Amino acid sequence: MTAILERRESTSLWGRFCNWITSTENRLYIGWFGVLMIPTLLTATSVFIIAFIAAPPVDIDGIREPVSGSLLYGNNIISGAIIPTSAAIGLHFYPIWEAASVDEWLYNGGPYELIVLHFLLGVACYMGREWELSFRLGMRPWIAVAYSAPVAAATAVFLIYPIGQGSFSDGMPLGISGTFNFMIVFQAEHNILMHPFHMLGVAGVFGGSLFSAMHGSLVTSSLIRETTENESANEGYRFGQEEETYNIVAAHGYFGRLIFQYASFNNSRSLHFFLAAWPVVGIWFTALGISTMAFNLNGFNFNQSVVDSQGRVINTWADIINRANLGMEGKKIPESCFMDSKESTWVLPITKKCIMPESNWGSRWWRNRIGKKRDSSCKIANETIAGIEISFKEKDIKYLEFIFVSYTDDPIRKDPDWEFFDRLSPRKKRNIINLNSGQLFEILVKHLICYLMSAFREKRPIEVEGFFKQQGAEATIQSNDIEHLSHLFSRNKWGISLQNCAQYHFVAIPPRSLR
Repeated sequence: MTAILERRESTSLWGRFCNWITSTENRLYIGWFGVLMIPTLLTATSVFIIAFIAAPPVDIDGIREPVSGSLLYGNNIISGAIIPTSAAIGLHFYPIWEAASVDEWLYNGGPYELIVLHFLLGVACYMGREWELSFRLGMRPWIAVAYSAPVAAATAVFLIYPIGQGSFSDGMPLGISGTFNFMIVFQAEHNILMHPFHMLGVAGVFGGSLFSAMHGSLVTSSLIRETTENESANEGYRFGQEEETYNIVAAHGYFGRLIFQYASFNNSRSLHFFLAAWPVVGIWFTALGISTMAFNLNGFNFNQSVVDSQGRVINTWADIINRANLGMEGKKIPESCFMDSKESTWVLPITKKCIMPESNWGSRWWRNRIGKKRDSSCKIANETIAGIEISFKEKDIKYLEFIFVSYTDDPIRKDPDWEFFDRLSPRKKRNIINLNSGQLFEILVKHLICYLMSAFREKRPIEVEGFFKQQGAEATIQSNDIEHLSHLFSRNKWGISLQNCAQYHFVAIPPRSLR
């Protein structure tokens, strides 16, 4: 008599759940990576669809110029996109609960960050799920390795590049035209066409397409016929049959005679390894190139590298590409930089705490617009800021220099906080007027803005000429006549209240020279 003892299987709920998750008998394998993959990809997909249809415009550059990307706001399938998170947010983690309201979260491009982070986590888990299923089936892990190429490329574009540039606003918009715009701007700023890693990526993608087409056509053309001429060749095969369906020797002989003998593979395993490795390695190099250019390690620069015996430049294709890059770079600048000062208002971006995030200063947009950091001591919620634009006109140069000055009046601090910003000039020539020091700064900025703010709060009439007479400006202002003064606004904890004041046209004092 033989007794057989078997270990009783666990019937706990957790045990049954684990068996179901890791079972290879399910129609769709879930796996432990799938537990995280499914909710993240569903979240990213759902938010993408909703935002693509109905998301409001986003202030992508942080200059109060929202950009529309959804279908309900005038776009179509081609022009629509998920607009990246605002430059005012920078690299800050910006979930919904960090915003004062859902409207603010949408205005600052919160959906883009949500979609991108969930998407990257989801595709990484999908790669892990491929390895997990291969492991449980006893297969080799190369499927997950091949999938790592597009995962690396997506991570480089959506995460590494924004980190290197200092803001999620530099990430690729999620749309057709947004992708093309990203490619053009990338070429203009990093000269990616002259980067060797991008060249390897192009060879990998186009070479992989060529090799795939060649392999597919050879296999289809060398099928082992199992039927008569009056029957379809498909009738002679069963799905998953062990017997080969095509003759690799015949395909090898055909291709060897078409080019040369060693241009073809006579081993199926080495052939398919080559078909997999070529595009994967190429895309790996592309992702590496994007990651290096994210930190401004750009493509080769051969501009004006060929000259004649007299030192004159002989243009090459490198110079033609450089000229195209300059044109694309110029088209990227927002139109507000070229608008007349009387028709436009330049306002600092705000966040929930009415401050500009520190990481925002790494963004290339803000490096072009702002000359210095805000003092960290300005991070006080109850702050009021007034701004003015003062235009000067010299007699000899018909040119207007735009100056933006912000004033922080904090009741907690004794002294007001002053900051100076030099705005982008609409002309090539620049007339730099240093207002950071001296009596001119005291009169034109500090005293004038205090006078305007008090008049604005108390609703008193503004008499600018009388103000300058009281300040003794005739001893300070020389050949620079103030042409106009405009755009007084105040900012509280949650937003900006713009008071578009009337233009004050006046001539301060007859010009005198400074001693």
